[in-house]
Amino acid sequence: MGKELDLAKRAALEGGKILMKYYGKVSIRYKDDKSITTEADLASEKKIKSILKGEFPSYSLLGEEFGLEKGTSYYIWAIDPLDGTTNYCMRNPFFNVSIALAYKSEPVIGVVYYPIMKEIFYAEKGK
Repeated sequence: MGKELDLAKRAALEGGKILMKYYGKVSIRYKDDKSITTEADLASEKKIKSILKGEFPSYSLLGEEFGLEKGTSYYIWAIDPLDGTTNYCMRNPFFNVSIALAYKSEPVIGVVYYPIMKEIFYAEKGK
C-alpha cells in the first residue's frame, strides 16, 4: 500500500493547491439535489482523478462531483475534493481535501489535507 498512500498524499496536495488558487474567488452553483458546488470543487476533483487514474487505471473512482467510474479491480478510490464547501464559500478556513482507498469495501488508506495550514494527515490499515 505504500505506493497508493504516497500517490493519495500527492493527489491531496495537488487538489489543495487548486483550492487555494480559487479561495475567496468562487461563485456558488447548485446541484440537482440543491447542495452547493464551485468551480474549485470541480477543478480539484478533476486533478485528483487524473493523478490517481494515471497510476492505477484499473481502480474504480467515486468522486463527490463526478460520480462513479467503474474499474476492473476490487479497489475503489473515494474522493471529496472540497470537504467543507459551505465553509470554503464563506471564507471560513475549515475545509480540506479527503481521499480514501477501499479494498472489497474495507477502508485501507485515508488522507486528509488541510490546505490553509498545509497540514496532511494519513492512515494505512494496520499502521
